[in-house]
Amino acid sequence: MLHTILLIIGTIFIANIKGQSTVKFSSSCTVPICGVSNGGTSGSCSGSAPCFNFQSANETLCAPQVQCSLFDLCISGTRCATNTSICILNSCCSQPICMPRALASACVASNASATVYPPTYVTTTPPPSGVAPDTALVPIRPLSASIRLCNNATWDPNFSIISGADGATGRNATMFSNPYDVFIDQNNMIYVADYGNYRIQKFNTSSAIGTTVASTSPFQPTVIYVDGAETIYSCENAYGVMLYGRVQKYTQGNIYGITLLGGAGKCGAALNQLCGCSGIYADRSGSLYISDSENNRVLLYNTTTGSIALLAGTNGISGSQPDQLSYPGGIYVDENQTLFVLDGLNGRLQKFVSGNRTAISIPGVPMDFLYRNVVPMKGDSMGSLYIGGSYITRLASGSMNMSILFNASLVGSSRYWGNKNFVGVSFDTSGSMYTIANSMLVKLNLLSNTC
Repeated sequence: MLHTILLIIGTIFIANIKGQSTVKFSSSCTVPICGVSNGGTSGSCSGSAPCFNFQSANETLCAPQVQCSLFDLCISGTRCATNTSICILNSCCSQPICMPRALASACVASNASATVYPPTYVTTTPPPSGVAPDTALVPIRPLSASIRLCNNATWDPNFSIISGADGATGRNATMFSNPYDVFIDQNNMIYVADYGNYRIQKFNTSSAIGTTVASTSPFQPTVIYVDGAETIYSCENAYGVMLYGRVQKYTQGNIYGITLLGGAGKCGAALNQLCGCSGIYADRSGSLYISDSENNRVLLYNTTTGSIALLAGTNGISGSQPDQLSYPGGIYVDENQTLFVLDGLNGRLQKFVSGNRTAISIPGVPMDFLYRNVVPMKGDSMGSLYIGGSYITRLASGSMNMSILFNASLVGSSRYWGNKNFVGVSFDTSGSMYTIANSMLVKLNLLSNTC
């Protein structure tokens, strides 16, 4: 199930995860640049021009070139599974690919809210010599779990402890200090945002001993996202005269990372500033969705072009109207580019259909979202959402109503978790659920899964 990536100058071979034939990217191919006639200049797929005229059988899509591995192959080489994508024939990939129509938004010249900022190195300790270079150019989407989690799936509440201790904190490799999030990658490796210890820890399911893969001081990690290349995208906050936020990117072997957005002394309302980072999600087009909690907004950061756009909320203004947010937290984006945002101080889950700045509210969200807690949100392979807090709740795919899976006071027939929150929810490829409660990283085995 692991992506194998081989970079050879202008050619990228990527093993397809679904058992389909290998997808090949070739720099010798040329595609017309948007706005240039067929008799004019053409742009290489690997060139610096940001936008190209990609062709389907009967229409054109102006979009940036990104890695072939980020897309599904066209069905029978002619069509896509949904109308939110278009079957591109001239992408420079070895076979026709389904490219999301939403990519066109990165190439709209009239989008005045989009500004380009280059990433910068902002670390408290200079990276030592020999640190792995930052070679992961765009996010590679994690593989979906190999098991389909049905809308009525259940888990055994008699959990097993992977690491940590009940109610205890510590700094060694088997302990946590106020952990904020958990993420499982396609290899079933476990990542924990160990907030109080200024680090991100990595575990395998058979060991209680964690390895530090990111050293975040003086920032503290709140929410993390790990892509198919094992690159970590981390929402982090630091406290000085005011709260500062940043988005940090850690490639394998580089525990200090680079700052993509925000940083020390950069709290403000400009698009490249963050005043509190409380949610992050990456999509297959190479974009990061970021909750800037103190500015009451969600930003869209394109890692390919460096452009930043205001996606949801009113910049710096808190409110409860359908187009406003108040301390947004966890975020998730589905296959249709629908954005879900936990709107913290409004105590609601907001659903923004692609291209619409006015949200629909999802009823039944537990009232503990009213507090200023960072509450990560995860989706499964079927598009259902899972949210931590005093409960673990699920919004089944296609539903408009939340359901409670676990109450912290009821989990386990003979074990006491107290009134602590569940921190983060994630799944391995067998469907087992992982969460953190009372400073313990725990696993709940899949009990039933009948669609």
